Amino acid sequence: LGEGNYHLACRRSDCWPAFVDEKLGPKEHARVQVQMRRLADLDFILLSADGLPVSGMPVEIHSTEFELPIETWIQEEKVRAPEGLTTNGKGSIRGEGLPHGGYTWSLTVDGEALTGPFDLAPAQDNRVLATLPPAKR
Repeated sequence: LGEGNYHLACRRSDCWPAFVDEKLGPKEHARVQVQMRRLADLDFILLSADGLPVSGMPVEIHSTEFELPIETWIQEEKVRAPEGLTTNGKGSIRGEGLPHGGYTWSLTVDGEALTGPFDLAPAQDNRVLATLPPAKR
């Protein structure tokens, strides 16, 4: 690249979009490296303490690297969650086209906040299993 202001947008169907801004002065040249993060799919499954699927439970899933809830990406149509972020009849939530990396899940049961970390490996269907604690008596 020669002198000027650059905004580079890099896209591949199997990678998260990457954007780089670069400003070069007179007689400056640069070679710009762009990290392309491969995509991953998520199959989050929520079970009761007895091992039964828990349906109708809203779950927040948050990217720790991008510091965003994936709800933001769903609204922006960057990722897909065909049935939303509430567990279906099988206790699962499907997320498609997420950037690989670190995430957390969180939900509230009987006024108690529960959370857990997980990682999505690239180019895979990643199954994440969460189990609720026994009900308080």
